[in-house]
Amino acid sequence: MPFLLVALTILAVWRITRFVTMDFLAEPVRAWAARRGEKIGYLFECPWCLSIWIAPIVVVPVVIWPDNRAILAALLVLTASGAAGMLAVIEDRLDR
Repeated sequence: MPFLLVALTILAVWRITRFVTMDFLAEPVRAWAARRGEKIGYLFECPWCLSIWIAPIVVVPVVIWPDNRAILAALLVLTASGAAGMLAVIEDRLDR
């Protein structure tokens, strides 16, 4: 598997995990999970824990269909979103 595809997959897993565990828009999902029990609630707040479950959802299709353009597009979108977020944080810190 090409290094670029591996890197995009890793960054896509990171972006989805960050969205679920940290972003404001996913707060209802975290609240729903918290109502299901302490361990489920913790899972949706812990990036280390949730990424174990997110990774197979992203990795399996990439491994099965590595040349699929739709999968590549999804990986690029998630990676671009993560990069834009990281650059915004850097820019905010430099503006201080």
